[in-house]
Amino acid sequence: MNTKKVISITIVLVIVGAASVPAKVRVTVGPMVAADGSGTHRTIQEAVEAAAAGAVILVGPGVYEERVRIDKPLTLEGAGWEQTTITARNVAADKFQSELLAFSVRIGERLKEAKTNQQREAIMEEFAAEFSEKHATLLITNSEEVIIRNLKITSPGRIVEGRLLPVPVIKFNDAKAKVVGCAVIGSPGEGMRVAGGSDVEVRNCLIAAVWSTGIVVTADKSGIAKAWIQDSDVRNCHYAGIVIRPGCDSVVVKGCRISGSAWHGIHYLDASPEITGNLVFGNARSGIYASGKTAATVKNNVFYKNEKGGVSCWANNGDTIENNTFASNGREGLSIRGKCQTTIRQNIFFGHSKAVTFSSGAGVPDGWRLERNIYWENEAAVVGVEVKPEIRKEIISVDPLLVDVSQKDFSLAADSPALQKGIGVPAHIAFRSPWALQPEEKAIIPDGDTRDNRQWKKPSQIKPKEGKPVRAWEKKPAGDKDSDMTGKEAPGFEQVLEQYKRLVVELDAELATYRASMPVFSKFLDVAINRVFPLLQEADKAGQWLSKAREQGTLDWEKSVYDKKKAEKILMGIMASIYKDVYSEFQKALEAGKLTLTDEQEKIYFQSCIYHIQNITEPISEPFEDHYPYKKDTLEYNIFVRDLGQVVTMAGSPLGKMIYQIPPELEEKQHKVNELYEQLVQKKKQSKTDIPLPQKYKEDYLKKLEDEQQKIGRR
Repeated sequence: MNTKKVISITIVLVIVGAASVPAKVRVTVGPMVAADGSGTHRTIQEAVEAAAAGAVILVGPGVYEERVRIDKPLTLEGAGWEQTTITARNVAADKFQSELLAFSVRIGERLKEAKTNQQREAIMEEFAAEFSEKHATLLITNSEEVIIRNLKITSPGRIVEGRLLPVPVIKFNDAKAKVVGCAVIGSPGEGMRVAGGSDVEVRNCLIAAVWSTGIVVTADKSGIAKAWIQDSDVRNCHYAGIVIRPGCDSVVVKGCRISGSAWHGIHYLDASPEITGNLVFGNARSGIYASGKTAATVKNNVFYKNEKGGVSCWANNGDTIENNTFASNGREGLSIRGKCQTTIRQNIFFGHSKAVTFSSGAGVPDGWRLERNIYWENEAAVVGVEVKPEIRKEIISVDPLLVDVSQKDFSLAADSPALQKGIGVPAHIAFRSPWALQPEEKAIIPDGDTRDNRQWKKPSQIKPKEGKPVRAWEKKPAGDKDSDMTGKEAPGFEQVLEQYKRLVVELDAELATYRASMPVFSKFLDVAINRVFPLLQEADKAGQWLSKAREQGTLDWEKSVYDKKKAEKILMGIMASIYKDVYSEFQKALEAGKLTLTDEQEKIYFQSCIYHIQNITEPISEPFEDHYPYKKDTLEYNIFVRDLGQVVTMAGSPLGKMIYQIPPELEEKQHKVNELYEQLVQKKKQSKTDIPLPQKYKEDYLKKLEDEQQKIGRR
């Protein structure tokens, strides 16, 4: 094993965007994480826990399947977002309803006492804070000076139909942090949640393909969050790109591309952010949706082809909207709804059916709030109010001389009259993103140009359970006759057994079809299963032996001669041997031209094999039992075999997860199989039937699969 160490080195830092940086900076490089075991740690969380305050943790290439919690000042730096990935399967869809129920029971009296919607929303925000902290892939809490750099962070999982899950990929709670050069992609919930008095800077990042909101900035009982979001792409989020909650006035969004949401690009409520120099385009509803009492600055942005409108201002809006260019938005460039006091000046409105609209009840401007705007090639300039002379004189109808509309260059030409008058956006960032469209985005966005929420491809989803939950006091006592709470006769043992067998057969057939769709890859799975499954069975027996000995009081740990270092070397040798066999199958397939490594999973597992067989530990020849360092049926032997099972499934390698691979669309059926099995166990106890429970390999395998998935979820 590698000896953990801290290395102090002097390196030259080049920091993008820094105003002034010394030529040489002394940096403490702490733990180094490597999937192949060449670093000081194999998992990021272990490295975080071992790191001193202010350390730089370098994370090598690979996929790290874990949840990470950071609660101290440090830098977490990957080898590049395309090379280093942190991922944790998002199980929020499965947990949401049960945890919401438990939360509701726990604070039931407060819910009853809540009189207003605001009070109820505050209580639900507490639940969202708890829930998001528990299920986030990366949690940064109670710390300052945290830097996250050059990583891909993701949280794949299922959605709950009709509900936005308050679960972010990254959660900031009372933290001061920077996120630089990262891709936050793929989640049934949110991309980032900045909460609890946090102060977060996001630069040069991609936040995309989340089913809720890309970035949420919110206040809670711990304080009001601040955020600076710059030079980033926030796109293809099913609800909104950025949501800014009440009170969060210290938010800056600058130089970003915000596009492709099924609802709004940016939504702020009772908040006054600064939104400058952005491209806001291709959102299905509004580029900006501003509601409540606001005093935001919206300046030097381009609003282009948002399907409803560029900016929509509602009720008590006091924003200053100036020097923007509104081009070819679907319904109108800018709409004012309700009693607003919005200042609209020195903007360009180009190519709309209606440039600016006012609804009934709006605080009708007296001229000074519509100041020196250019309207060009719109069917109507100002709609919904009487165009008085003082308003009419502020309507400038002149060609602004945009550089090249066909190429989406809305900058102003050198001889532009708008440039001379200080109207519109002189120059803007390019529409072309440095971030290529990612597979996670392609999997959910509509095929055409629209981002209408009805056209999105839904990831695997579950429907909310119907009917009221059964409380603990409503459950029938053990040994009671089979009946449900309505008094109707519940299915008996034999009925459940038949349902179980039928479902197992169906699931087995569907899994076989799934495996047949990947004939080459399934060979690797077969090799892995044939090598690993017997080890897992032995590990289970060892665990049972240890449990029984513990219950009988015959375990004498003090007299144990178990040598952990010696055992670990043999354990890693066995793992290297297994990976070598799987790698051999990959090589044969590659040489035969049957595999191109275009499938993302295949790439991950192939790379994992390479990492493990290049480990300093030599592969161990079969039979493995010849290398076990202890005699059978001894305490040491059973500890060793139990550890072997843990290494196979929990050592941080993707191999255990590869073995237990199951398509998301079959997960519900697999869960049902295990639920039925548990029912059979209970009914057998209650009815004292002599009918044996099915104990064939298939059923054992499914049960182990479920156990393993639960372990993965806990990590």
